[in-house]
Amino acid sequence: MPLEGTADMRTTLISHSSVLIEAGGLSIWCDPWLDGKVFAESWALLDKPADLTEVYERVTHIWVSHEHPDHFHLGSLRDLPQEVKDRVVLLFQDDGSPKMPDAFTKLGFPTIQLLPHRQTVTLDSPNESLPGSGVEVYCYQQGLMNSALAVRHDGTTTININDCELTNTDARLIKADLGSIDITLNQFSLAGYNGSNDPAGWSKAFATRIIEDLLQAHERLDAGVTIPFASFIYFCREDNKFLNQYGNRPCDVVAAAQKRNIEIAVLANGDSYDTEAEDPASDTEAALKHWDDIFDGIDSLPIDTLEPVALSTIAATVASRSRQLHDAYPKPVMKLLPSIVADIPDLGIRATLDLCGGTLTETTDEPEIRIHSEALDFAFKTPFGLQSVGVGARYINLCHDEKWRRYRMLLSLNNAGISLRPSKILNREFVGTMAPRARGAASQLISQLDLIR
Repeated sequence: MPLEGTADMRTTLISHSSVLIEAGGLSIWCDPWLDGKVFAESWALLDKPADLTEVYERVTHIWVSHEHPDHFHLGSLRDLPQEVKDRVVLLFQDDGSPKMPDAFTKLGFPTIQLLPHRQTVTLDSPNESLPGSGVEVYCYQQGLMNSALAVRHDGTTTININDCELTNTDARLIKADLGSIDITLNQFSLAGYNGSNDPAGWSKAFATRIIEDLLQAHERLDAGVTIPFASFIYFCREDNKFLNQYGNRPCDVVAAAQKRNIEIAVLANGDSYDTEAEDPASDTEAALKHWDDIFDGIDSLPIDTLEPVALSTIAATVASRSRQLHDAYPKPVMKLLPSIVADIPDLGIRATLDLCGGTLTETTDEPEIRIHSEALDFAFKTPFGLQSVGVGARYINLCHDEKWRRYRMLLSLNNAGISLRPSKILNREFVGTMAPRARGAASQLISQLDLIR
């Protein structure tokens, strides 16, 4: 049955976290990822995307939630037809940095609209035949990078939670701002690995936690229905394929939700949830079977071999990243980064990594982390490199991970453009950007530190 008291709003799953939300004559395409691999070639799509012919014709706005490559997918955005880029408005969170707007401009998008934190914005229609669409959007920024997007039209609200891990404080603030939530879209399975040397124990516990987080978000927002998405990937390299056996399926979400009387609508690529349809979701049973068939065959999906990288090449990468970090952070902060001994199995050697000193030297000491050479090189090649190999499940901690955790924390700050030099922290632009996000920041920080552990 249609949701009581709702106006027409349709959500169509394109692939993974890419959905088309349509209301009031506008069509907002979220996070297009259509082909290729992400996170240092570590993830691949589980299924081919929905047909895009009508999407290209109807889309009026494109929203990119954050810069993770399964959401900000360079190849997919770059390859969109130019007439689509010229027509749409590119939506992104106003995080105070020009990095992403500049990137969108270079990709060929002439019209970019930045959305402020926790403010409702009425979207203009780029089509003159659709004046006064009445569609409102609301952006909630969470952590250093993530953002959620709510779309509201004529009393109906859909919120795309995406990768945001909403705390109780976050949910309370969102409800205070938006009121009733009809539909949530939320991730449901493993999206990374903390490097635990107990893959089965950690993965099973974390997979359970992810479903619990999805159910709690539904309950905290008092939502009508949740659509699980943003987890339709598999780990596609020799050093991370082990994680595929531990992920959740949509049927796991449905089973857990039934125990708490939570309504779940499962979509396959191309399926829609339409609030005015007699049966709002396409056949959930058919979608469940579709995904179960794919997950049953996950071991037969293509797995890429690893390409060795010379130790001298990795050493040069480490030296370059060290110089950049010293420019952004004072010496006492850099000295908090201890040296780490890495076992590099494809090269058959061990090496001491000293990011503060900018060196990587061969050693016979006992290893503290195991990582293949291409992943170690990628970890320091780009600002997002270390996060990529973590999300990509490309390393194993052989003992306690406090040392590696310090690396992850500092490089996350670095990727977010947050310097710890007083001249950077105390400038007016930085303070002005962070002040509106102060509420909720403490609970988010505690939550993120717990995840990194």
